[in-house]
Amino acid sequence: MNILQLTFMNISPDSWIQLVSGLGAVVVALLAIIHGNKNSRKALEQQNRIIQYQHNEKRLDEYNGCLRDNLELLNFVDVVGPMVYMSHEDYSQTKREICSRKSKIYSYDLRFKYLFSNGGLGKTCLLKEYEACWDEATKTLSVLLDKMLDYVNYLSQYAAENEIMKNKNQQIEIYSRMIELDMNNSSQYSLEIESLRSELIELSLRQSKFKDTVDKFTEDIQVLINELRNQSVVLFQLSQQLMKELKDRLLDKSK
Repeated sequence: MNILQLTFMNISPDSWIQLVSGLGAVVVALLAIIHGNKNSRKALEQQNRIIQYQHNEKRLDEYNGCLRDNLELLNFVDVVGPMVYMSHEDYSQTKREICSRKSKIYSYDLRFKYLFSNGGLGKTCLLKEYEACWDEATKTLSVLLDKMLDYVNYLSQYAAENEIMKNKNQQIEIYSRMIELDMNNSSQYSLEIESLRSELIELSLRQSKFKDTVDKFTEDIQVLINELRNQSVVLFQLSQQLMKELKDRLLDKSK
């Protein structure tokens, strides 16, 4: 017998029990550690899924806000209204609103392109369809705003010329009275009156075309408004579909 065999033979039953119990305790401890590690990993994985889900929720809110703002940008037809009846003071405010809306086209387009191109989503067929419709709608909006600005400028100029005509008529009345009061300079006053009347004739000719010009402006604007409305309806439908697609990709699959 070797030394190892003699050693085992000399171990008492109580010692054997203590040895086996000790080994059992070690095994139990090891199993507890392994089980605990598995539970810890599951807890960490669950926590990571929750964090990712919350992150995707915020991303979804950003996408939704962008698409909603795009639709709001196109909703500018209410400004047209009965512009022909606006007072001269209103024209400046309307011009500012039109120019402000015009400047937003670039910033909104930049935001949309950046957000949807850098989110790691890739260009799906639906996103490509939305982008094409959005590009066409913003082009229509840009043309509409230019036409509206031209229209407001024309109305402003018409109102200004009306005031000018009133002033020239008053000048003619003054010069007519001066002829009676200052006979020595009556010829000079007569020349002034003749010049003023020539200017009035030219202004009257332009003013006489007011109705036709307004009709042409409003007709062109209405055509663009109808086109933009149709594009907005399509864009709204695409927005809903796109948000559903994004929700499926970002939230439903991350649960």
